[in-house]
Amino acid sequence: MELTPLEMVELWYWQTENGMMSTYEVLQQAKALKPSERKELLRLLQEVIAVDDGQKPKRSLRELRGLGKEIWQGIDAQEYINELRAEWKERDR
Repeated sequence: MELTPLEMVELWYWQTENGMMSTYEVLQQAKALKPSERKELLRLLQEVIAVDDGQKPKRSLRELRGLGKEIWQGIDAQEYINELRAEWKERDR
């Protein structure tokens, strides 16, 4: 089972806090991630550090990516746009 960057942060944080894994070992695992996963990992680690410092973590619009995508399954995008435009034309009459 492959862990998501968020799951990795949580696991690493717990393991390093409990003396089960060194920072060096965490770094070695991070190097095995894809570049996009490393960027996500970095963002998540910054949030963990901010929370530990008593700061409110910054939120990103990227966190909304994929939210509600199940609503659009089976819907043709161009057909949807055409229907909207037709509705607008009807209203303008």
